[in-house]
Amino acid sequence: MTKAGDDGSNRQLRRKPSEKREIMKRKILDAAVQVMESNGVMDLNMGELAQRLNMRSPSIYEYFDGRTGIYDALFEWGVDAFHSQVVSATNEARSFEEGCEAIFMSFRNFAQNQPVLFNLIFCGSAPDFHLSPATRKKMTEGMETGIDYLTQMMNEENIQPPIRLEEAALIVEILIRGLAMHVVAPHLRPASKADEYEVLLSSVIRLLKQDSLDAQER
Repeated sequence: MTKAGDDGSNRQLRRKPSEKREIMKRKILDAAVQVMESNGVMDLNMGELAQRLNMRSPSIYEYFDGRTGIYDALFEWGVDAFHSQVVSATNEARSFEEGCEAIFMSFRNFAQNQPVLFNLIFCGSAPDFHLSPATRKKMTEGMETGIDYLTQMMNEENIQPPIRLEEAALIVEILIRGLAMHVVAPHLRPASKADEYEVLLSSVIRLLKQDSLDAQER
């Protein structure tokens, strides 16, 4: 039974120190994204970040190892979010082509909805930042999962390109990522033209299948 006065504010006061710490870390990351949205991914200013949080700059170092620690945490956060989107999208795919289109749309939607995280993860927008071993491992595992998925889909459809399936899957993944980066680049072309890229992706997939048929006939 709920006691009188047991409202949200009282529950907040009873939070464990570890829970309060995680909440504060998330607030810092959210504020960091806002700073980078205004200034660019490379220009994460700790003073401005502290001002947004109404705290002193040294206090941030109690939660993260400076800019590098914040970049690393955002990178890991973004990889997890992107991976979840891809898994959800590809679960609905029933063919290699549908799977490629699902991955493309995941890249595109992530770039549009989370531009800071997309630029940090896929565009190398923070050149002085180096991933921690744990985050690098997570990124590598995510890429390998994508390659394995595309390889499996090609296997199921008996697509046999003139190179190893894993190599073909990697090329397709690079193409998908490049198309997604191009379609959201404001100085190149508006995102409303995304359907043109889907046609291009479909054409490449058809060529891959045709190469496979030609190889089997020879």
